[in-house]
Amino acid sequence: MKPPLPPLSELLPRDLLSRLQADCATLIGGTTVTFRADGSSLTDLFTVSPYCRQVVSSAAGQTLCVQSRRDLALEAIQTGQSQQATCHAGVCMIAVPMMMAGEAVAATVASLSPNPENRDAVFDIARIIQVDPRTLLATTQRAAPLPPDRIKSAIRLLEDLHRLYCIHLSVAMEREQIRHQVTQSARNTKVLYNASRAITSTMSLDQTVRLLVEQMAHATGLDRCLIALREDVENSLKPGGAYGLTPQESQRFHEARTLDLGIRPEWWDRLRQGRVVRLPLGWLNQTPIKEIFPVSSDRRGLLAPVVSGGTLRAVAYLDGARDADSLTQQETDLLLTIAGQAGIAIAHIYKFEQEQRVARILQESLQTTLPLQIGSLSIGSLYQPALAEAQVGGDFYDLFAVDDHRYAVLIGDVSGKGVRAAVHTGMIKYTTRALVVEDPTPATLVSRVNRAIARQDVLDSNFITFFYALADLRDNRLHYTNAGHEHPLLYHAHMKKAIDLPPSGPAIGLLDDFEYEQDERPFLEGDCLLLYTDGAVEARNPQGQFYELDGLKKSFLKAVDKDGPQIVTAIHQELKKFTMGVLQDDLALLALKQAAEGKGNRRGN
Repeated sequence: MKPPLPPLSELLPRDLLSRLQADCATLIGGTTVTFRADGSSLTDLFTVSPYCRQVVSSAAGQTLCVQSRRDLALEAIQTGQSQQATCHAGVCMIAVPMMMAGEAVAATVASLSPNPENRDAVFDIARIIQVDPRTLLATTQRAAPLPPDRIKSAIRLLEDLHRLYCIHLSVAMEREQIRHQVTQSARNTKVLYNASRAITSTMSLDQTVRLLVEQMAHATGLDRCLIALREDVENSLKPGGAYGLTPQESQRFHEARTLDLGIRPEWWDRLRQGRVVRLPLGWLNQTPIKEIFPVSSDRRGLLAPVVSGGTLRAVAYLDGARDADSLTQQETDLLLTIAGQAGIAIAHIYKFEQEQRVARILQESLQTTLPLQIGSLSIGSLYQPALAEAQVGGDFYDLFAVDDHRYAVLIGDVSGKGVRAAVHTGMIKYTTRALVVEDPTPATLVSRVNRAIARQDVLDSNFITFFYALADLRDNRLHYTNAGHEHPLLYHAHMKKAIDLPPSGPAIGLLDDFEYEQDERPFLEGDCLLLYTDGAVEARNPQGQFYELDGLKKSFLKAVDKDGPQIVTAIHQELKKFTMGVLQDDLALLALKQAAEGKGNRRGN
């Protein structure tokens, strides 16, 4: 879009044309004034003629003077040729058009010296402006009849004046167009950046669509934008998001099961090709959607495709007080670019949601339901997935009997997210169960699990943090190996103190032939082992602060006198309070509390 012609003062040094015309008026001994093509004055009337000064000193005389010169200027602009006439006061006028790119954009009118022989005109104007005719005649006594050469010289002088002015004007216009292009380019870049940032800021389809309609409306300057998502059924649309509707219209829009935008077959073809469709005036009033929101008959809307990978994902409808037909090619291209980015984002969200469903089903099938009591152990366990839009993690835990007095307990976290993490979770859990049968001692078992997982070469660049312990309830000992996992907390009742159990080797899958070592601690009546994944210590509050190990240890010590399930519940409540109920990562907690010795042993699953 070409920028409009700015005011003269913004394009040229102040009063340049006025000064040039003043010099011209002095040379020809008359007056000058320039008019635009719309009839408005580009410069003020300048006169060195005593006769003309006397005429324009009255309001009536000035009105007649300006009107006669405007009429002659418009005639010169319309014809593109110089014009000559005599004004009401009997003064000879010439109008010379100002040509730019072959088009007359303005005209300068020069009034020469009055003709002393035209006494009737002098008496007529004297009567109009109500002055003594003799006063006016006195100003014409020194004037002589105008020879043709002087008129031609005046025309050439004005043409030279216009060429000089047009040189300055062309340079200024070019500078203004460059400034306009740079400003428009900067605006489009900012709009595109904001749109990209907004659209890619979430993996929620609803949120993405809400941001998309707002960004599309802002990019085009149109008042309303609706997104209709394409369903599996051919050419079937359902409500997505809306911007610019009233609350009642928005409610009807979102309650609708399907949307019929009255799209013709040839329009569907155009949309699939990634091209906009400009609708006839009031088109939607001929479709069922008029029951959702009214469309003014003088509004012209458009349809924009949201496409990715050659697939039409959604259709956007936009309209507003501004006619959609007035969108420039640059604005249309910007709209399609935003729609294209949105199409890619929506495709990724669909894929993400599908993977999430598979991963959650798989992960839920792998979660072990633990009993509340096994022998003298009071057991509390919790697994809480993160927010719906967060990817499924690889957190897991397990507890099972090795023999009549020893129990294997493990917890881990697979790096990465989604289906692969869930698959790796099942692999390490069942590999551990299989190898425990041969040798349950922690160092041996963890080393063998590491080799088994590494040799299958399924982790790629992933790894698994893993803590495995063997609780001997007959000897009241806890044997354990920590393979790069978060520090478990072990509370000793006789010391009234919780210690952390740091890693004794790297995470599973990092070093193929690493031989792990094990440690052991007393595990007496009143003692409690707390296992957790990084979702606990890396939980954040709205200010971005982490809960960290110190926060977890404080919550643990506050609740350690309770039984296992109550300990886990209390810690979970503290975490929700700290994070305002928003956990960004999956969370696994497992508490084993040594109750009283000598109670019957019941095996877990």
